[in-house]
Amino acid sequence: RRGEVCALTWGNVDFSRAEIRVVHALTRVKGGFAVSSPKDVSGTGALRTIPMPAQLADFLREVKEGQFNARVSAGKPWTDELYVLGDPVTGAWKSPSKLTTSWASMAKLGGWTGSQGERVTFHDLRHTFATVAIANGIDVMSLAAILGHRDASMTLNIYAMALQEPKRRAMDQLNGFYAGNAGESAS
Repeated sequence: RRGEVCALTWGNVDFSRAEIRVVHALTRVKGGFAVSSPKDVSGTGALRTIPMPAQLADFLREVKEGQFNARVSAGKPWTDELYVLGDPVTGAWKSPSKLTTSWASMAKLGGWTGSQGERVTFHDLRHTFATVAIANGIDVMSLAAILGHRDASMTLNIYAMALQEPKRRAMDQLNGFYAGNAGESAS
């Protein structure tokens, strides 16, 4: 979610544990945005922890190093309370609206269109991630937790469209099961 991405601070990116903690979100209020709690996905007030793949960790290390250098060059001390997508010198966050606008400009410049022929939106990244995850066999419960869905049925309803390759793999698995048990049913 763009509000969660924009509210992410370096203190919630744990390189040693390879995880990101979703602790805050920027939500729309009269006159702009404010830091608030993210959606409670469990119904218990628990925060969300997302495993961080090595490629993302490497990329974020580079971003952090660049922000650290910019901050030091400006004569300011580093703090892990700075926003990952924010301005390292002023400490300001990037608003979700500006993130959407920046993304739309890049998509227009790049001519990025989705499968329906429309310009790709920032939120489409979430849909693509979920669809690719399901197509590659990630279990729905884990995906629901990563996406911040309280209920896996929501994940299934939104993202688990009938993709050809997962259907083929499922049938191949069943074929293997039936082939392995064919002799047992004859006895």
